[in-house]
Amino acid sequence: MNRRTWLTVLAGCSVATAIVLQFAMFKKQLAAEIHPHNSSAQSSSSIPDHIVYGFLFRNVTRNHERNSELQAKGAITKRYFAFKRELGFTAEQSRLVIEIAADCEIQVRQMDHNAQLIIADFRSKLPTTKEAPPPPPQLKIMWEERNAMILAARDRLRIALGSETFERLDNFAKYRYGMSKAPVVLRPIDPRQHNEE
Repeated sequence: MNRRTWLTVLAGCSVATAIVLQFAMFKKQLAAEIHPHNSSAQSSSSIPDHIVYGFLFRNVTRNHERNSELQAKGAITKRYFAFKRELGFTAEQSRLVIEIAADCEIQVRQMDHNAQLIIADFRSKLPTTKEAPPPPPQLKIMWEERNAMILAARDRLRIALGSETFERLDNFAKYRYGMSKAPVVLRPIDPRQHNEE
């Protein structure tokens, strides 16, 4: 692998690698909480809410989109209600979860798209020198803004659902999405494709 290729791979994977390492650490910490008697896992920290709710919002949105597609094709007749079976949510509570999750996903997808463009631009300008420059600092700022978007949506849910219902959802989300989900991976996109759209 030549130097330029190595630098390109390094720059493109820097964000994804950080997320993978962070997720592995949080997964280990969660194992300590679930199995405190296990001597190899002594941490009492939990997975941050921006990761838990990022998974929750993405999956709620994907399930709703899939349900809508199946309804449009006539493959199913029943309307999907998020967490009706698991948490006993009403149709209105489900609608609130779906609406807030979808709003958050639109913002997160746009932020991810913008980050992909920055990564692609950074990769295209990599020098052929031996040492790779640090990744663009705006990626860290964008990551923090992305996390803040997710937490703001979580807070909207807390207000919309009320504390008791939100607590049920919060416990469910932390159990379901704190165990074995894959981290977010940002893949660089070709800026030429973006310009053609």
